Amino acid sequence: MHLSILKAVARQASSVSTTLLGLLALTFFMGRMLPIDPVLSIVGDQADQSTYDMVHRQLGLDKPLYVQFFLYVRSMLSGDFGNALFTGHRVADDLMKVFPATVELATFAIIIGVGIGVPLGIVAAVYRGSVIDHFARVVGLLGYSSPAFWLGLMGLILFYATLGWVGGPGRLDVAFMDSIETHTGFMTIDALWEGDMDVFWNAVSHIVLPAAILGYGSMAYISRMTRSFMLEQMAQEYMVAARAKGLSGWAAIRRHAAS
Repeated sequence: MHLSILKAVARQASSVSTTLLGLLALTFFMGRMLPIDPVLSIVGDQADQSTYDMVHRQLGLDKPLYVQFFLYVRSMLSGDFGNALFTGHRVADDLMKVFPATVELATFAIIIGVGIGVPLGIVAAVYRGSVIDHFARVVGLLGYSSPAFWLGLMGLILFYATLGWVGGPGRLDVAFMDSIETHTGFMTIDALWEGDMDVFWNAVSHIVLPAAILGYGSMAYISRMTRSFMLEQMAQEYMVAARAKGLSGWAAIRRHAAS
């Protein structure tokens, strides 16, 4: 039993490692094929040849491609992602600046996806074949088939530009920029930390639309899976026995099927 579990874990780890290595190779070689000279991006087109050659060697571009790729993978594994060509900053530092915003957006999207998807799937299963069920299936179908970028563009046009219900691009309006001290990098948490509810609600107005767009896709999947699971559970013998003993439909679902 333990051996089979270890084999499954090893197989999964090997699959993930192979996929990541393939993505690294794809990213590396695509970057090398781009018609952009990274040396000129750093030194500028007015630099002399000696400066150009020095930076060229420092970047390791004088070595064969396979050696460059090996050095690239080794640096990645050690946590050194190098420097950005256009800003000159360490890539790790640039990533850490935007990482809190990404986590904050993903958290809101997960809350929306799970908070709507699970109840919608349960209700659709309970009222199978009803208008609610058909509505949930149509919502799920649209979530699968609609590109996120198109939904985002339409959402900005309707809810931001036309109705003015949500904030626009960015994390805050210009008037609120740099108005609170950064503690965690999460704008909503920092606003609550500082006790500034104006900044908090402004941050929420900016994040609610992109979070809803991202959460819509996961909500479509979650509601469909929840509906299938609930239909399967509602057909089990223990559910039939619970209802036969006088337990109401929703009580049986709450205590057994949905637990």
